[in-house]
Amino acid sequence: MNKFILEVENLSVWFPLRHTISEVFSRKPQKYVKAVDGVSFSVKRGEIFCIVGESGCGKTTIAKSIMGLIPPTSGTIIFDGKPVEKFDRKHLLGYRRITQMIFQDPYASLNPRFRIRDVIEEPLLIHGIGQNRAEREKMVKDALTKVRLIPVADFIDRFPHMVSGGQRQRVAVARTLVLGPKLIVADEPVSMLDLSIRAEILQLLRELKEQNNLTYLYITHDLSTARYFTDRIAVMYLGNIMEIAESDEVIDHPKHPYTDALIAAVPEPIPERIDEIKSVPIKGEIPSAANIPPGCRFHPRCPYAQERCRAEIPELREIQKDHFVACHFPLSK
Repeated sequence: MNKFILEVENLSVWFPLRHTISEVFSRKPQKYVKAVDGVSFSVKRGEIFCIVGESGCGKTTIAKSIMGLIPPTSGTIIFDGKPVEKFDRKHLLGYRRITQMIFQDPYASLNPRFRIRDVIEEPLLIHGIGQNRAEREKMVKDALTKVRLIPVADFIDRFPHMVSGGQRQRVAVARTLVLGPKLIVADEPVSMLDLSIRAEILQLLRELKEQNNLTYLYITHDLSTARYFTDRIAVMYLGNIMEIAESDEVIDHPKHPYTDALIAAVPEPIPERIDEIKSVPIKGEIPSAANIPPGCRFHPRCPYAQERCRAEIPELREIQKDHFVACHFPLSK
């Protein structure tokens, strides 16, 4: 059995920009927004792998590309040792069954005209699972029980707007579980929920992982939940991965200046320091993905940038066991 359930090799997702009339007649070359630009990583079976970064860095684009919602411009996605691009119709349908996604917004990801019963039953109908309505009804109720929407009779006939945000996200989780997936892509599944129930939902996801032998690809911008919930973290910036290591290693010993800046930006949970303004060791704004700087794409904001950084693109290299960083001059923390 392959050690990795998912392997992403040199994945790029570029979106063409529209030309103005003057650009059309001047025959200028096509420009692209390079949302994802040469990303590679592997997800081990049974682990929770995290991609973290600022809004706009490309992490959700990677998730949607893995799910087949956005076609990659180049690169390869390998699931269970087989390239997804070579799947025929039958294997692609099977891939879509065992690879499920929890979307960020529980308000938008559920059909408002469907009752909760119909929301969870729909994937079963699409994949032809269950010999009759009674069998599918049992599967729906089992899924709702797993996510602790109990008693089930109180929820199964409600519409999505009739339950709270946290309960709505539980319905979304139940919808993924009903198909018996192997890999779940969770795109910021708790970012729109109240702070008081985020840990509760993450704990539920962890328990479901153990009970159902699941693997998670967890997308977030929140380093605190990443450390609490995940096994390994990949830090992403402007379409590239800057650093990969075990979660505690990334947080306690960051090697890339961007990772260090993300950690410095996390508020201190200390009451007497709540009003202090923290100094974040980077400057400026994230550049446009349509105009990526030469060399290291982080160098315009990096306090440690040197001439080599402006001219040469750093490779993602292993600087110590299982700790990879794309930096010419990694930090010595």
